[in-house]
Amino acid sequence: MTPTKMSEISGITRTAASDYKIGRSIPSVQNLIKIINAFPKYTLYILDLDTRELPQQTFLKN
Repeated sequence: MTPTKMSEISGITRTAASDYKIGRSIPSVQNLIKIINAFPKYTLYILDLDTRELPQQTFLKN
């Protein structure tokens, strides 16, 4: 996917999408939320999570 197409779908700027693609910068929290909302099925990939390791992770309880 091109940065232009990603920016159109997710609502982030084309410059930001291009910077993320080439690794110049990482998404802000606001842009990360926009990207996850636009591409929910890729959330694990976006957050760099491995589904094979999820059951082994420890989650803190309130």
